Amino acid sequence: MKIENHPSVIHLDANLKKSDEATSSRSIPSTADTPSGESVHISSRAKEIARIQRVLETTQDLRQKKVDEIKQKMEEGSYRVRPEDVAEKMIHESLIDLIV
Repeated sequence: MKIENHPSVIHLDANLKKSDEATSSRSIPSTADTPSGESVHISSRAKEIARIQRVLETTQDLRQKKVDEIKQKMEEGSYRVRPEDVAEKMIHESLIDLIV
């Protein structure tokens, strides 16, 4: 299943861009700035993993908020699922899977 233009994906992409901007504005001390003259090299892959991890930590909070809202509605008995919506999404996903 291919996920595009889903609100969570769009939000994740926006968070990744914010993280890129924040990371690019920070400076890393040079070898001369370290106390003993030692240097540490972090691979670009490690930096990418750390950046994605920071983004996912904030995204999970947003997802948890949505889950909590649905739980509360279920407890109150006000959460309603329209069968038509479920069927439409199932058909839509099936068609996308066939195309891709």
